[in-house]
Amino acid sequence: MDLELRKHKFISFVIDHYNPLDVIRSLGEKGIYPIVILIGEHPCMINHCKYVSVLHQVKTREEGYEVLMGKYGNEDAKPFLLYSDDETVSFMDARYDEVKEHFITYNAGGEQGRIIWLQNKDNITNLGAEAGLYCPRKEVVETGVLPKTLQYPVITKVLASTMGAWKDDVYICNNEEELKDAYKRIKSPKLILQEYIKKKGEFCIEGFSINDGKDVFLPYVADYIRYYNNSYGHFMNMIPFKDDEFRVKIEKLFKLTKFNGIFEIEFMRGPNDEIYFLEINFRASTWNYAPTVGGGNLPYFWAKGMLTGEIAYDEMNLRDTPFKAMVEPADFIRNVKSVGLIQWLKDLRSSECKYYYNKKDPMPFYHYIWNHLFKRKHGE
Repeated sequence: MDLELRKHKFISFVIDHYNPLDVIRSLGEKGIYPIVILIGEHPCMINHCKYVSVLHQVKTREEGYEVLMGKYGNEDAKPFLLYSDDETVSFMDARYDEVKEHFITYNAGGEQGRIIWLQNKDNITNLGAEAGLYCPRKEVVETGVLPKTLQYPVITKVLASTMGAWKDDVYICNNEEELKDAYKRIKSPKLILQEYIKKKGEFCIEGFSINDGKDVFLPYVADYIRYYNNSYGHFMNMIPFKDDEFRVKIEKLFKLTKFNGIFEIEFMRGPNDEIYFLEINFRASTWNYAPTVGGGNLPYFWAKGMLTGEIAYDEMNLRDTPFKAMVEPADFIRNVKSVGLIQWLKDLRSSECKYYYNKKDPMPFYHYIWNHLFKRKHGE
């Protein structure tokens, strides 16, 4: 573990999910055993992770915030504070003026509320267009209002993942009647309507940025092998990112965001290989462990970059060949019938990165299986 980093505590302020679990595992593999403030009742994974040094279980973010400030708000060296869901990002960004006095954490130019502004899909896609990225045509509407300029088919999306029912508010509508029917089920009061483009593929990039977005780490493209019409997939190739022209546009976008933190940036490939920018998640996202497998441990190198002002490429051992990754439970449920059990098992075996099972830290996976297959079956 880096001597400078050793002076700082690491705190994960999280819900029980494989996304933050893998952030904790990445830190643990570098000898950093984080303190965890775990939100929610009846966790089954993170509370069994061997890398957790201290566990605080709380019911709400507000309660967790009291623990955070009360126990760790006066350290000699500011602790690093990490989180992995959009609601917590918004919660902390709304309190950033207080948080920054005590912790090193995600921010956009040191401005309270700016990440919340960037989480709005209308705002971030406007910045994407300014940076030279292509974006699907769109309209922002109150739920129930029909599009004025878009032609059908359209796809409905919430303005931010903290609104409405998030992905359950996504509908592909081929005509006005289908859109009106979707409006009856959509929970969000406001939406983005986008032109629906029949995609040829979808991909994203996990990385981090420092120095107010001026320096950006973009190691691998997560290119989905299997994906869905209205969402991403759970089986992917991790491909070294080598497109310099494309990289320049992404770097320009992050300078516009002024973001300091771990992120995921998402794209869609159109029917003629056009690349459309979709959104940025301003926190560690679900595929964050894949760069660790590939030699580019995101939470560790982001924290080091925040202290030194540089990306430590000389310490990394990044691969120059692709490898596969899989979200095992989700891909099994969604795809085993269509691809067949034998092929699915071959795909599982070929996936060097697994997001649930980890041979170095297996207990969260076993408790997840027990919780979902046995306890729920018996109504416990």
